[in-house]
Amino acid sequence: MADSARKSIGLCMGTTGVSIAVLHQIANDLPEILAFSRVPSRFLRAGMIVNLEALEDAISECRQSISSLIRTSFYNTTVNLCGLDLRIESGTTAIDFKRPTEIRRRHLRDAHLASSLIEDAQWRLVHIFPASYDVDSQTSLASPVGLIGNKLSSHLRQVFAPAIAIDGILHAMNRCGLGVSHIVADPLGAFEALVTEEEREMGLWILDIGGSVIQAAFMKGAEILLPTPLPIGGDTVTSDIAIGLNTTIRDAEKIKIEHGRVLPEMASDDLMVHIPPLGGGRSNNPTSQHRLAEIIKSRTEEMFELAGELIGVQTESDNISSSVVLTGGGSLLPGTIELAAKYLGMPIIEGHLRNVSGLTDIAPVPLCASAVGLALYGLRRDRDLRWNTPDHSRFRHIVHKMVSWFGGEA
Repeated sequence: MADSARKSIGLCMGTTGVSIAVLHQIANDLPEILAFSRVPSRFLRAGMIVNLEALEDAISECRQSISSLIRTSFYNTTVNLCGLDLRIESGTTAIDFKRPTEIRRRHLRDAHLASSLIEDAQWRLVHIFPASYDVDSQTSLASPVGLIGNKLSSHLRQVFAPAIAIDGILHAMNRCGLGVSHIVADPLGAFEALVTEEEREMGLWILDIGGSVIQAAFMKGAEILLPTPLPIGGDTVTSDIAIGLNTTIRDAEKIKIEHGRVLPEMASDDLMVHIPPLGGGRSNNPTSQHRLAEIIKSRTEEMFELAGELIGVQTESDNISSSVVLTGGGSLLPGTIELAAKYLGMPIIEGHLRNVSGLTDIAPVPLCASAVGLALYGLRRDRDLRWNTPDHSRFRHIVHKMVSWFGGEA
């Protein structure tokens, strides 16, 4: 049994912090969540790492917390791309055999990677979604494994990310002493944790509301849509509260979390909220929870109007009719689902962890879904794309650690 046990690590870099989930699977049993840790931090801007030290500190704190829980260390991780505008290209790649050959699974990988649909060094391939295969004159095959032919063609979609962002992530993980097994575009990681295979075949949207960005994705079988992220999120709501109530961003965030409601009818006129004033001193201007909800609703309506337009354009052009799974820290406030249903015009599904067992109550689902989903992604997929940093980079990191243990400098 021990030989069939596998461990997978999901590391989610979001706009408001780092989350790490550790999953364990034995044979074909349901994967089990062993540990989860989240540390608030700000290190991203427009999908790019702009504060590497803050990221390193957050990852280090998460790893220490996890190590204290399960007494283990880890190296290889599945990480995410957050807030980036991606490119999706559809096309056909193929490989020719010198003689009639029985198609095996390794040949599928070779066909997927036979050529890049974008010949541009500024873009890096991050995902491959095969739709169908051809073997010689046999076309539109769901799986060609076991067939014999001289040519294998793969009709697929390739997803590309900016090379500068990929290189930044690999460098950051190397600095943290971690290897990268998979890089996953948001919010595809959350799909793994919140949607079953059967539901994915029917087609679903997922809407991930983060601190400074809203990311959407649609998946139906091999079909995938990844619209441009919207530069708006929970931070915008917090900023409105700070301005409207004349307080700091830090205090506004605390007020939002403790007393916030998206719909005024869910709030109380009698509950008064203390507002720490700018500049310190005593507060003489408490506000009602109802007034706070009015501020929150105004900005949240704008968020869902923009999200509705984004999804609506894709829905009309691609003849898509579906439901929306809601996730992300910005979806936590009561009333969010109700307001989303009004503006998106589609059935709204509150995200729940699926496909896993163990510590499923480790955190509110919108906060842990991406990290858990990334770990699931690592368990389910072969490493078609090789991301690990060179062995000598890891060696340098180990040497650096050993020198620092003995009080020296590297």
